[in-house]
Amino acid sequence: MQVSFLLASLLSGLGMAFLRPLLSLFLVDDVGVPPIYMGSFIMIMMLSGIVISQFIGHFSDSHFSKKALIYFANICLVAGAAIFAFSRNYWLVLFASVVFISIGTVGFPQLLALSRHFADDVLKKGAARFISMMRAQVSLAWIAGPPVAFLLAERLGFTYTFLVSALSAVLVVLVMRFYIPNFQAPVRNSGGINITGWYRNPNILMFVVSNFFLIAANDMYLIALPLYITRELNLGSNWAGYMMGTAAGLEIPVMLLYTPYVERYGNKNVLYFAIACGILFYVGMLVAVSVWQLILLQALNGIFIGIVIALAFVMIQDLMPARIGLATTLITNSFKAGSLLAGGVVGVFGQFSTYRYVFFVSIAACLVGTIALSWVKSEGDARAGVLAKA
Repeated sequence: MQVSFLLASLLSGLGMAFLRPLLSLFLVDDVGVPPIYMGSFIMIMMLSGIVISQFIGHFSDSHFSKKALIYFANICLVAGAAIFAFSRNYWLVLFASVVFISIGTVGFPQLLALSRHFADDVLKKGAARFISMMRAQVSLAWIAGPPVAFLLAERLGFTYTFLVSALSAVLVVLVMRFYIPNFQAPVRNSGGINITGWYRNPNILMFVVSNFFLIAANDMYLIALPLYITRELNLGSNWAGYMMGTAAGLEIPVMLLYTPYVERYGNKNVLYFAIACGILFYVGMLVAVSVWQLILLQALNGIFIGIVIALAFVMIQDLMPARIGLATTLITNSFKAGSLLAGGVVGVFGQFSTYRYVFFVSIAACLVGTIALSWVKSEGDARAGVLAKA
């Protein structure tokens, strides 16, 4: 059954890996809108995704079957990707992103929540490692996904690329239907504590804020990269895919090997190291001018994003053990909110300045994320705090 969960995670990653990296290039080149419209598009899509997934995540721990939610989300992703494939009308594509793609993004956090229940119920131990393995499947999908997606888009057009995204979502539904049962959250005694007030707990709140800025830094880079590569470095768009794939490939060993360092140095210190790698990466992007330099820099990027994302899910689930679904949705929505900010920043710089300056903003976002992280207590104190104040 572990293999089925990992396969579903891999397919979920492929679904987005054939859609999201192309989005900025698709809107500017194929739909034909200016960069400011592209940025607005991404902001609206992410905002709608936050509202929808937060609503679903709030009720997913008690009112809905997570398996049914994963079905529904992937069916919506199929519809949205199909519209992306066959329409070049800005407003229709925007409608598809707000209604269908936004709902489709609910599927992966619910899959992670379901896998955590599986790990607690069946595996009994090693939940953190299994969640990291689940997330590593997404990185595996992004090794091949973006390079193939950009090549496919260059040679056959965006239509076929987005249809691959739709096919991946269909396969997720089939794997869920035939190989993965529904696991319910164990009943936990919270002692009458109201655990819905997560925003009143400073540890959870500041951890979410920290992840918001760290992911915003990464997404500014991801959104700007295809346009920066083609417009300012005069390289083929396929190089953006190779860079994304290289970083994703490096994320996998990082996610699988970071655990001993967490046990020795603690979550926060490992995160500080990852952020330092991220800052060095964006500084490098400011000065790199050749392909080999850009590829080598991906080692720093892989360490940064691999550790940040892997620890984000584990730490938030540990902070909110009685609300795994809500916790996973919270951290996923902090990522979407970061993407919302990133879309606006890239759109403004692309319209009025240069994509290169986006990397300065990424550095600033990493620094703000570090400050927010410094306010989070150590793991033991934070976990005790959530029971007292949530």
